[in-house]
Amino acid sequence: MPAAVQEVTVSNNGRTDFLSVSWSPSQGEVDSYLVALKDRDRTIHSAVVSKSSPECVFKSLVPGRLYNISITSRSGKYENHT
Repeated sequence: MPAAVQEVTVSNNGRTDFLSVSWSPSQGEVDSYLVALKDRDRTIHSAVVSKSSPECVFKSLVPGRLYNISITSRSGKYENHT
């Protein structure tokens, strides 16, 4: 079972339509990460990220909107959510 990611950092780099997300890699076996950006309960964007590059960028966002970000560590059929 992959561990959950830690030390998640979110930055807008001074822009109102942009979010950069990075994290410390999970412990244990990890095949990839699934990063989802949600507006309330609706997924707006999602991306599969390589285990060797623990970061993701979301562009063309709506300024002033509250977004939730989830990061899922995946290893085979096993997952762990943050």
